[in-house]
Amino acid sequence: MVAIIGILAAIAIPQYQNYVARAQVSQALVLASGAKMAVAEYFNTNRTFPADNAEAGLSDAADISDNYVESVTVSVDDGKALITVLFSSTDANFNLQGGEMTLTAVDTGGSIGFSCIGTTATTDITAYLPSNCAAVTGTALVVAPVTGDPGDAMPVAWVAGAMGANVTACYDVAIEGWVAGMNGFTGDQEDVRRLADGDDSDTLYVRVAFGGGPMCID
Repeated sequence: MVAIIGILAAIAIPQYQNYVARAQVSQALVLASGAKMAVAEYFNTNRTFPADNAEAGLSDAADISDNYVESVTVSVDDGKALITVLFSSTDANFNLQGGEMTLTAVDTGGSIGFSCIGTTATTDITAYLPSNCAAVTGTALVVAPVTGDPGDAMPVAWVAGAMGANVTACYDVAIEGWVAGMNGFTGDQEDVRRLADGDDSDTLYVRVAFGGGPMCID
């Protein structure tokens, strides 16, 4: 009997710890929801990403915390918007201690979503990431960060043939030109990039126009 109880405990305890770790990561994702909203709203207004928490209108990174999370940090790396959640090295489940979850802003077909990965080599939390962010697919949005007064932010001009496949294009009617930004097209974003790069074939234009259009959206 003692042996059976020991076997059952050996199976149940790790499963319970995995459950606790997953629950804490899900809670951390909720904690980061305010940062996700702030980054998306900033982009829709300024056509670029906030460089840090202050520019996003958020509290200091260390002030966005709970029992298991030490900080939530907004940053930009190579033009990509990142939100990094750092788990407590003492109070989080031992599977998560010192680990990080990084959310990246991606284009999910005309709107901003956030994919997530574990980003600390010493504490890999990939196995505990919730599917509602780990399964998010899309092209990482890449735009140039703007420093200074957000009201002074200008659209990032489109450079034909030089922007790369991971940058979303849109037509800005205010400046009557192509810029990097979100558009209303619901099809393959490569079609819009081709238009921005100078391909003005009638078939391509009609396909984009009737698929939501290439105009920049707020």
